[in-house]
Amino acid sequence: MMNPPFAIIQTDVSKIQAGDWFLPMTIKEVNQHSLIAEAVKKGAIGFTYQENEKIASFDVPHFSVPDLRKYLFNLAIQHRPSLQAQVAVITGSNGKTSVKELLGAILQASHPQTSFISPANLNTKIALANQILRLPNTCAIAGFEMGARRVGDFAIPLSYLQPSVVALLNIGTAHVGEFGSKEKLAQEKMSGLDAASARTLIVPYEDAMILEKARSTGKRVITFGYVTESEIQILPSRSASEVILKIAGQVRTLHCPFSASAKELNVAAAVGIAVALDIPVAKIHEGLASFKGVARRFQAFDWNGTYAIDDAFNASPESMLLGLQEFAKLAQGKRTLLVLGSMLELGLSCEEEHIKIGREITSLFHGSPVRVATVGTEAQAIVQGLNSSFQTFKFADAQEARSTLKEMQSHFDMAFFKGSKSIQLHKIFQED
Repeated sequence: MMNPPFAIIQTDVSKIQAGDWFLPMTIKEVNQHSLIAEAVKKGAIGFTYQENEKIASFDVPHFSVPDLRKYLFNLAIQHRPSLQAQVAVITGSNGKTSVKELLGAILQASHPQTSFISPANLNTKIALANQILRLPNTCAIAGFEMGARRVGDFAIPLSYLQPSVVALLNIGTAHVGEFGSKEKLAQEKMSGLDAASARTLIVPYEDAMILEKARSTGKRVITFGYVTESEIQILPSRSASEVILKIAGQVRTLHCPFSASAKELNVAAAVGIAVALDIPVAKIHEGLASFKGVARRFQAFDWNGTYAIDDAFNASPESMLLGLQEFAKLAQGKRTLLVLGSMLELGLSCEEEHIKIGREITSLFHGSPVRVATVGTEAQAIVQGLNSSFQTFKFADAQEARSTLKEMQSHFDMAFFKGSKSIQLHKIFQED
């Protein structure tokens, strides 16, 4: 068996460039063994394939392995010792991408030529293995977000990421349907704190279960939160564009000119990671001041004259509530439209979680001129939690909602969009 050069491994035929070595993984239920010819045509210099797959004859070098996924992961494990990078891993049910992007802004200030963060929300085992294989030897610090959908998902990426810092932001209900229970979900999320390579853990002080688990590992623990016991303590701020933190006993006013749900907690978590990575406070200030927010995470835009917030990259009950709470601060007394899509992968608690969101809306927007539009079958249960003062609209999908809401749009001063990614709420407000 031969090993191709690590840096040119590619597992997605759509991204093949001349000189790449192709691993035809199954991605989004597409077995890419049928696309090997396309990869070769695009310039792949060779490929590795699953030994039980029948393939045509090709002139480029190729060989088979018993398990293509294990082969990829083993390549990443083999490559990791050659890298000098100090690695931070960020996990949790909500906020991973936002905290990672905040950390990225800080690293851009402190290590502009020698830092890396994982792109977008590419946080699966395969995506993370690809990132490690392409990480240059010159990288000094790297930040990765790590996701999980079932018990055991963290063990493999931790084996090749080998982080010195692990941050667990929270444990919510996102993907609980795939885990089978909240207990199994919590078990997997907290397993990251046991990473053998980790020396420092970043956790929320107010979550007693996470804090107890972190302290039981014997590793250094940096906490963030609102209480005085937090190493990174959030203090009341004077304006929406600043976050005030007490760091190592010193009060720091950080200029953070962006909108976000859970903004203070996310900034505090990112600062905690930066402290663990020994980033100077001056560089933390500089990085946060340059940050402009994350696309489709509480992102303001002009919807044909209506001030709107697109927070619909994804949704869980916790992130839905945080988004609504933040939006309610902006929408007081305004004619408001809430466009809420289904929250998926919640298992048996799906209906009740949507009803709870309706109750929260009743509390947050009581007495305000608010209309609620639900998109998707599951989201219809939100209406059951609303009181009778709210006018509601139900739509099967975003396409159905588009024409009706565009006709009504001029009647509103503000609008808020939030739902699971697959509901595609962006189709309502984006032009074709």
